[in-house]
Amino acid sequence: MVDDAVVGLRGAAKRYRWGGPWVLRDVDVALGPGRIVEVRGSNGSGKSTLLRLLAGATVPSRGERVAAAGVTVGYGPERLAPPPPFSVSAYLRRHARLRGLDRAEGERRTGALTERLRLRALMGERLEALSNGSLQKVVLVQALLGEPRLAVLDEPYAGLDGEAQDAVRGLIAEQAAAGRTVVFSDHRPLIAAPSVADGVWRIEDGRVAIGERAQDDVVELAVAAQHGDAELASLLARGWHVVSYVEGRGDTPARIRARRP
Repeated sequence: MVDDAVVGLRGAAKRYRWGGPWVLRDVDVALGPGRIVEVRGSNGSGKSTLLRLLAGATVPSRGERVAAAGVTVGYGPERLAPPPPFSVSAYLRRHARLRGLDRAEGERRTGALTERLRLRALMGERLEALSNGSLQKVVLVQALLGEPRLAVLDEPYAGLDGEAQDAVRGLIAEQAAAGRTVVFSDHRPLIAAPSVADGVWRIEDGRVAIGERAQDDVVELAVAAQHGDAELASLLARGWHVVSYVEGRGDTPARIRARRP
């Protein structure tokens, strides 16, 4: 594991029963601050297992998970099955409390995220009544509520329309711009799925191959008006190329179009 890594796996392997098949074998990976890594692989290849290991949601059968001291994790599973017996608002309030947020801060962060994902009209709905796409938005909000140093997102684009996918891409890019780390899986064809990832991990035959990804696409970020200048300065300090910047006013967010370094 590299010296400044947020989380990593050393010699990790995973199987779900004694004598059963190995889902993952001999995995040595590390994630540094500000990284965005995309996990690719066929259905059943072990993508979800790898993400659960990185999140600490399961433990290796062999080898170890190593994390930086005090690292906080936001984990968004592929699905909530079955959905808990809560309304959207009650579920997110509960997660805000679990992350140590007071009521005002929890409501502020929840409001900002649900507004970005166009979820606010569904806050009173029961989770079990939501469509798959809306339920996926709820999973994303709870994962990012605490502004975790490490966000682990399993199929965050699943069930979302193009507009919502763009919003998720922006949210992921903003995590890295703030020095946080994101790892996510994606099953969509590469040609139809522009990504903000700077690295790609491919799983084949239970092993993880690490590669880099060229970044040709421009990311558009929508930032609360009062934070626009600070976000712009943060991007520039981290070596991003800013294509355009439109200042926000009042409830109208600032908009930044930028390319990763």
